Amino acid sequence: FVLIATLAFQLATGWLQQGILRYHSLLKIEKHYFSSIVVLLVRMSLLAGIMTIGFASFSSGFDNGLLILGVYSVLWAIFSVCTAINQSEIKSKTIVIADIFRTWTPVIVLVLIVLFGKESVRLEIVFITLIAGLIAGSVYHYYSFANTLKFNWQYNKAIGKKIRTYGFPISIWLMLSTLQ
Repeated sequence: FVLIATLAFQLATGWLQQGILRYHSLLKIEKHYFSSIVVLLVRMSLLAGIMTIGFASFSSGFDNGLLILGVYSVLWAIFSVCTAINQSEIKSKTIVIADIFRTWTPVIVLVLIVLFGKESVRLEIVFITLIAGLIAGSVYHYYSFANTLKFNWQYNKAIGKKIRTYGFPISIWLMLSTLQ
């Protein structure tokens, strides 16, 4: 199921990541650039969650665990796009720290659950701790660029088209080369 979530968020937001990496330094001065990125991110991360739940429900039927998997996919998409923004700003320290939050938060939470919990660790608990890690990493990413980028929910179609035109072919190529 993690593979399904990964494919879904890559299909939904891989092109956005590639477009950000290519055009961020050129477009960040454009009016509504960051707002356009956020609007696309919200739309595409929700699409990733819906695709994850849809793909996974075909193989196993629908249950509450798929909702958790869908949330995981949405947050993984957000984390990945935030990482792309910081990569384009060449903020390697921020990327490393956000990744430490993403990876170590679940480990610490699981250890605490094992030490102090009264029940065994189920798969849903593991995914919830992974979600906590993605939230921690995404929040750290957000605060690293929140003061420098302006946001107002306005979408610039020209910016969206430019990012899509570059990002879609690269994203499809990367996905196909990964599946080989």
